[in-house]
Amino acid sequence: MKDLFTIVALGNSLTEGWGVAPWESYPARLQAALNRSRMDCHVVNAGISGDTCRGVLSRLDEVRMLEPDLVILEIGVNDILMGAQADRIQNNIRAIVERLQAGNIPVLLAGMELPPVVGEPIRVEFAAIYSTVARSLQSRFLPSFTRPLWDRPENLQSDGLHPTAEGYRAITDHVLPWVVRAVEELRAGQ
Repeated sequence: MKDLFTIVALGNSLTEGWGVAPWESYPARLQAALNRSRMDCHVVNAGISGDTCRGVLSRLDEVRMLEPDLVILEIGVNDILMGAQADRIQNNIRAIVERLQAGNIPVLLAGMELPPVVGEPIRVEFAAIYSTVARSLQSRFLPSFTRPLWDRPENLQSDGLHPTAEGYRAITDHVLPWVVRAVEELRAGQ
């Protein structure tokens, strides 16, 4: 077993850190929190602003080359904002998780929620995608990745979609225990 545990944060602008300094993104804050906890982990920020499920599918070979011990997958919001139907998004997320798992790469699938400005039926259908995929593929699941944003609007930039530096801090605080648990389980061979 290698000493340094590699975590790839894979996603769109919410992972990349659009609109804030690189050290304020959630992957950078996660790295700092893991360092403070003395966990020997290296977090790679593989977020690309504007990315969709199809974009992530097209770059999975690049992700595999990073030899991740865990991938945190955060994707799908841009797909729905571009008009993709929930079933198509679900199929694409399933394909991403399946391809990673086929390469023996564990996935922590981040459950996503749409902002409250989107109609309730679409929000409910969209949110259900993530737990359904995680359950059916027996993947680790991180509920409500975006909840810290919608619960506290001051955590959002003026566009109402992207986190402020404080919003990324809130996301990191929410994500951290799930990541620590996954790392500990994987290191223990569970």
